Amino acid sequence: MKKTNKPARKASPKPKRKPTAAKRKPVAAKPEPAPVATFQAKVQSGPVDGGAIPYLEVTIRDQVTEDSMVRLFEQVRGEISRSQVKRVLVDLREGSVALTISDMHGLAKMVATTFVGVLERFALVLRPQDAPAEKFFEPSVSNRGLPTFETTDPAEAADWIAAKLRPAL
Repeated sequence: MKKTNKPARKASPKPKRKPTAAKRKPVAAKPEPAPVATFQAKVQSGPVDGGAIPYLEVTIRDQVTEDSMVRLFEQVRGEISRSQVKRVLVDLREGSVALTISDMHGLAKMVATTFVGVLERFALVLRPQDAPAEKFFEPSVSNRGLPTFETTDPAEAADWIAAKLRPAL
């Protein structure tokens, strides 16, 4: 083979073709998943001594953070006003709680100051990993005048929320 001083010849680029509309197949749009409601409320009834005590069961499927806490609280308060019940069970097991101890203290103060004299009982159901080692929320609200129960067991919360009130001493 003979060596030359000429540089190697580059292949010429192929011209780009523009696709035509007739050759394109329409792409079916992927269906968007239905949004999951972050808040659901329904009035339940718990049996007590042959009768029934109505209570509002609120399920929250959202992460409770310092930013979302007030918005979610307002939604719960609106449902209580609409349903006119005296007992509320808030279930946070389908969501999560990302609150500091001071945030929980602020929430406890909000619940107590808003619902003392309005509600007879307030129950909170948490996921086991969200439940604090020390029960802080329950005594903070109860000491302000609203009997409160915090648990990870929904059946225990439903039994407590529907139980008769103890007479005042």
